Amino acid sequence: GLLLILLNLGSYAGPAACKPVDRERVHQIFLKFDVDGSGSLDRDEFHEVMTVLCSNVFTRVLVQWSLTLMIVPMVAQAILDGIVDLFEFIVHQYNQWDDIDPLEAQIMRYGEMVMDYYNEYVYYPIIVAKSPPIVLRWGQKIWEIIDDIPEAVWSTVPVTLLSCILGCLVVPYCIFKIDAFFDWLADRNKDKLRKRAAAPRRTSSSRRREI
Repeated sequence: GLLLILLNLGSYAGPAACKPVDRERVHQIFLKFDVDGSGSLDRDEFHEVMTVLCSNVFTRVLVQWSLTLMIVPMVAQAILDGIVDLFEFIVHQYNQWDDIDPLEAQIMRYGEMVMDYYNEYVYYPIIVAKSPPIVLRWGQKIWEIIDDIPEAVWSTVPVTLLSCILGCLVVPYCIFKIDAFFDWLADRNKDKLRKRAAAPRRTSSSRRREI
């Protein structure tokens, strides 16, 4: 029952947890805990299997939501703040030198040169002159829509993109490490069950003699 609850929780918790364990992996775990090779699990073996599977599912759901909602956005914001601080430090040090133009002025000057070259050799002679009128109209509408986007939205684009990139890289990596950890845990518990099964058991007659 607990396993079914956690599986349902994983199905609503997000893509990374909706399939917490595939059928092949569950079958491998069952085979690992089938110590005597009978093809079925006794009570102790089944208890160990359920412990590993339930813990695996719950940990995946918890880690995924923690990373997605808290850790990844915080890390992305910290990275962006570090990049901005580093850039401001470089600009400040660069502007301290004598007999040179401020870095912002040079960037603006080179930007104007690039835009002038683009308008003179690319935009008007190629895009405007050779594009069909319907393409130009749709391009103008798209540009108007982009221009109407508030500045507050554009300011959140960098942290959003960086959060998406980190989410695509960090979350699957953590899920993979969780699966590897529970594979190791299953192997360790399997060895414990095997040692317990191989340990000699005292018979009732020997216990009576000891008494």
